[in-house]
Amino acid sequence: MIRFASCLRMSAYFFMILFFPQTALAGNSESEGIFIETISELNNGRLTLNEIRTRPATISKSSQKIFIETDGYYISDVNLNENPLVAQDRAKADAKRLLSEQASIYVKSISETQKNKLTRDEVHTISVTILQIQNESFTIKQLANSSVQYCCHISALIDTSNVFEQLNPADKEKFEETVRRTIEIERESARLNSELIALKQRYKTASKDDQAKISSEVKRNEQSFTATLCIEKGFELYNQNDFNGAIECFNDAIRINPNYVSAWNGLGCVENYRRNFDKAIEYCYKAIELDENSSDSWNNLGYAYSYKGNFDRAIECYKKSIEINPLDAVSQINLGNVYDSLGNHDLAITFYLKALEISSDYANAFNSLGYAYIQKSDFDNGILYCKKALEIDPHYAAAWNGLGYSYNQKGKFHKAIECCRKAVALNKNYANAWNNLGYACSKINHYEDSFTAYRNAVRFAPNVELYKSNLEIAKRRIDSFKSL
Repeated sequence: MIRFASCLRMSAYFFMILFFPQTALAGNSESEGIFIETISELNNGRLTLNEIRTRPATISKSSQKIFIETDGYYISDVNLNENPLVAQDRAKADAKRLLSEQASIYVKSISETQKNKLTRDEVHTISVTILQIQNESFTIKQLANSSVQYCCHISALIDTSNVFEQLNPADKEKFEETVRRTIEIERESARLNSELIALKQRYKTASKDDQAKISSEVKRNEQSFTATLCIEKGFELYNQNDFNGAIECFNDAIRINPNYVSAWNGLGCVENYRRNFDKAIEYCYKAIELDENSSDSWNNLGYAYSYKGNFDRAIECYKKSIEINPLDAVSQINLGNVYDSLGNHDLAITFYLKALEISSDYANAFNSLGYAYIQKSDFDNGILYCKKALEIDPHYAAAWNGLGYSYNQKGKFHKAIECCRKAVALNKNYANAWNNLGYACSKINHYEDSFTAYRNAVRFAPNVELYKSNLEIAKRRIDSFKSL
């Protein structure tokens, strides 16, 4: 996830692929075309088509793992007294970036075969998540020009059995948050990289007094770089549901730099997800105190207030986020969600449409539109927009559930069953989809299936009275038939 310009490193790498699923490459000309095109895209034209085709690749159908090896480089300036450990971390970051590029090739090829329309940022986020580093080693070489070259060799693997779950996360909201943070870290890394390049250039022609000042600035840059690595790791752990590990990483970043807004935002994200909204509000306000123009902080704060039921304050926060960043489609949707919860479905639709003006292929916006129309009992439009969401993301469980509910309301129970089954296949914990499935089954007198579906709804949402009532009715129906 950390990117460095070529003047700070020598970018040489190789990779070995020991397995691609047959559906992705082997004997599939369409998939091979996707694979070649994706490599060309992700390497930004660094490799020609012929070079791509001749990259070393060994395919084995006996394994469910892909092995990748890369070398990352960083050249430090002895005169600047750069920290050797930080220099090693920079070389490792370069190697990890190259690893993620190669993992992205695999992710993009698989997503295309599944008809998923993933953005580059989504592909990159998934590629980082699925990589499992196995070994790393460093070599250090003294160069002739008072510089030291650090090389990091990393071998990693991708467990292909885990890829589908990452491509189609049940929690879309959490995945979107992870993507947003990935972009934020990329931007900060690019800023630090540009700053370091400028400092090294200035140092070459600076006076001795200025060189001492520049050396201090390089040290500060190193600290910020280390803090960024902590935040990057924190969000990797957040995406893996290791919340305690994520909190530890964010706190490490704060110890290095107490004014690091991203670290406070990270803590806020974790506490929002864990439903500790008071704590999340505390962290978000700390981030805003450090940077009142952080749209992400205002968005996270609005999220916490909306779940606490303080809708007026949530609206204020989302509007502030949009004022700072009018192109933030997520805040537009979140603001629409608040109005939808308040029963103002027409105003909610306005904000969902604004989100689509910003991002025309935003599945979440189409899905939210669908649900708003469903709330208005306009089931035809509900079906229309849920289907548009599924055209973009065929594995969107909420959109399948929205279709199922709409078909139930239109009396098309067989279609409802088909859609709800797809929803629970994608997210087995989806209580509302199980409930809608139970309703559809009951309407065509499939009482055993109805009972099973309602039982699952109660299992995954035991405090919802409607589900418990439906389960009791289904049980009485089965008992009455048994008594005949």
